[in-house]
This record gives sequence, C-alpha cells and structure tokens, in this order.
Amino acid sequence: MWTAISSRRHTPEQVFVFSGDMDNAEVMLHGTVAYTFRTGGKGQMPWSGRAKLVRVSGGTVRMEFYQVYLDTAAQKPSS
Repeated sequence: MWTAISSRRHTPEQVFVFSGDMDNAEVMLHGTVAYTFRTGGKGQMPWSGRAKLVRVSGGTVRMEFYQVYLDTAAQKPSS
C-alpha cells in the first residue's frame, strides 16, 4: 500500500481515551495523513487509529500496539 509513497505525516486532531489507568491506557485517534508520492504528487486523507500505551521503567510511555484505519480508495495524487 505504501510502496508508491515517499513520505507521510499523521496529524492527530482528536484523541479519545478508553481507560483511566495511565499505566496501561487504550486510545482512539482521529486526524489527517498527508503524503508525498514517489512521482512527486501530494495527497491527504482522513485517518484513524487504535493504540495501547504502557508505562515502562523510568516512567516513559511506549506504544505497545497500534492499528490504523483508513480508506485506501481515497489515496489519489493531486497536482
């Protein structure tokens, strides 16, 4: 799916937290992904994702699981 893409940038616009446990939180994210095609065109489309965040030693928060949802039919280059 990403073979034609040279770069992409995900911008979260909304974050929904599904757990009060900050050591083991589950969140849903919604936003926009902007990308550049290897041929030079650019595009963007809505994007959403589900993530599980865990606190590791030293208090650092890491992403343990991440799943992206997007409509690949919307992936069209613009001039």
